[in-house]
Amino acid sequence: MARALVQGMMSRPELLREINAFDINEAACEAFRNVSVTAKIRASNQEVCDHSDLVVLAVKPQKFNEAFSAIRLKDDTILLSVMAGVSIAQIKAQTNAMKIVRTMPNTPCLVGQGAIGLSATEQMGSEAIERIKSLLAGAGLVVEVEEKMLDAITGLSGSGPAFVLEFLQAMTSGGILAGIPQQLSQSLALQTIVGTCELVKQTQIHPAQLQEQVTSPGGTTIHGLHALRNNAFKASVEEAVLSATRRAIELGS
Repeated sequence: MARALVQGMMSRPELLREINAFDINEAACEAFRNVSVTAKIRASNQEVCDHSDLVVLAVKPQKFNEAFSAIRLKDDTILLSVMAGVSIAQIKAQTNAMKIVRTMPNTPCLVGQGAIGLSATEQMGSEAIERIKSLLAGAGLVVEVEEKMLDAITGLSGSGPAFVLEFLQAMTSGGILAGIPQQLSQSLALQTIVGTCELVKQTQIHPAQLQEQVTSPGGTTIHGLHALRNNAFKASVEEAVLSATRRAIELGS
């Protein structure tokens, strides 16, 4: 996720002077070199913090205390967290940071099509927040929200790509069952999902209205929708988002 955000940030070179990175996994360090050949791989987390004005904290929530147990940040450092569930108050308690931005991005940031929710401390100030939003905008849609919404954003857009991919696989399998070759079925399913999302985005018409336009009495679509509704498709997706949200809250505690 850190690589995805940095890749987006690189579209704003006027705001990004250099990249410093550290990971205990050497393969992850090499991946950073693939993002930017000028990225400097440092010897420790502390060394990254010593050379950075903006520190992106991208570790598993369970590893936060371990990663930051003995680290001191420079005065005025901005600490940007992508950890699920870990609150700004918890980050403050473990670090000497005052300027904290808590974010929840998702994997489509890798291709500049992410969805990123963020919340910041008052000490950040509006100018610094706008700078961060401009940096992140290269990775996708950025929305500033109250912190209490970030766990729900984790469940919706943070985990959401996996739910969409599950749907894509199901659509593809359905096509195969109906007699379409695997690769062609996946291509058609993928374009159907992408095209439908773009239709909603461009027309700004409510999904229910667009759904009505393609659903004729006694036709193929209404029979398909009937099957989805009989199998609690909508309720299952809603529960997936709620379940992921609950897990984000658990991780923070």
